[in-house]
Formats: sequence, structure tokens, C-alpha cells
Amino acid sequence: MNKKAMELSVTVIILLIISIIIFGFGIYMLKQIFFGANEIQASLEQQAQAQIEQMLKEENALVAVPFGTKTARRGESVVFGVGVRNTGDTMNKYTIVTAFDNAVTPDGSSYIVKCGEDDCSYVNTNWLGAFAVQPYISLQPKSFQALSTLVKAGNKINDAQQTPAGNYQFLVCVFETPPEQEPFVTTDDCTLDNFKNNPSHFYSSKVYPITVTIK
Repeated sequence: MNKKAMELSVTVIILLIISIIIFGFGIYMLKQIFFGANEIQASLEQQAQAQIEQMLKEENALVAVPFGTKTARRGESVVFGVGVRNTGDTMNKYTIVTAFDNAVTPDGSSYIVKCGEDDCSYVNTNWLGAFAVQPYISLQPKSFQALSTLVKAGNKINDAQQTPAGNYQFLVCVFETPPEQEPFVTTDDCTLDNFKNNPSHFYSSKVYPITVTIK
């Protein structure tokens, strides 16, 4: 083997070793980032769970929705904790409904979308999906349950319009149904107008706004 061929072989081996080291370091860093993100997510979930329990137990709330504002990029999903407590002496059914209410520009000076005046069905269907109307839960007397609702920030707010930056407000509504009946509610029931006209129809006589800020 001549000198040039030997030098080339040594160079290739050195480059191969360096590539393996860089690749291994990259895998290590990805694992650190992945596990770090999981730990952060787990911490947030534990924090939300603890806050829900505190609000339901210590503050005697019927419904708890802590951490009402979150930030997301288009295509990202954000999760909001929701807790429900049954203070009655019998088992009852509860349905959690999440519905789009409005969107305003980042400075809050004008509406991007205002439900009631604009069609909000696209956002309810594509951003909320199955979380718009969740399957009912049955709660035994004097018990509570912590759940969640999810909003996926879509790339569009309707078939023709891309999602602009702004603050997107949704309403979380909880409806109670006697155990002998089947609950039947839709996102049309979860509106501020319905709440103003008949607040007693809503469990705890309240609605709970949550906001997704899209940059």
C-alpha cells in the first residue's frame, strides 16, 4: 500500500470515529431533552391535579378549572384541567362541554371571530374534536373527579382563512343530568347567551373561560 493510500485510510477512520462520537452525543442530547420534557409535562399535570383538588376540597368549588390561559403555536395542542364535584346524596351524571366563544387581536382592540355573529362550527369541530362534548361521567355521592379538555390550535379558523395571531377564548360548561336520564347537550348549549338566559341550567351556575394565545 503506498503512502497516499495509507494516509487516506487513516483520514477515513478518523472521520468515521468523529462521526460516531457526534452521533452518540446527539442521541444522548435527544434523550435528555425528551426525558426533560416528560418531567416538565408530568410536573405540570401534577400541579394542575393538586390545584383542582385544592379548589374542590378546600374552597368547596363544584367545578374547578385552574390555569385558564395557555400559549400555543399553530398545530400544537394544549390541555386544561377540569375538576367536577358531586355534593349530593345520590349518584349523578355530568357532561363537560367546551365551545369556542371568540377571538381577539393580540392587543384586544378588535374581534377576529365573534360567535353568534360569525360561524364558529369549524373551530369547534377541528380544534376541539371529541373534546367539544365529552362522554358523561358518573360521580358517586360526595366524590369528585379530575379530567381535562384539549384544544389543538389549528392552521385555519374556517375553510378560507388562516389562523391569525390573537387570543382565542373558549367556554367550559358542565351540565348535570339525573341518573335515570341520558344527557344530551351540544356546543350550542355552551354559550354566554344561554348562560345569561338560564344560568341554573349550568352546574354551579357558572361558565369557565379558557384562553389559548396564538403567537
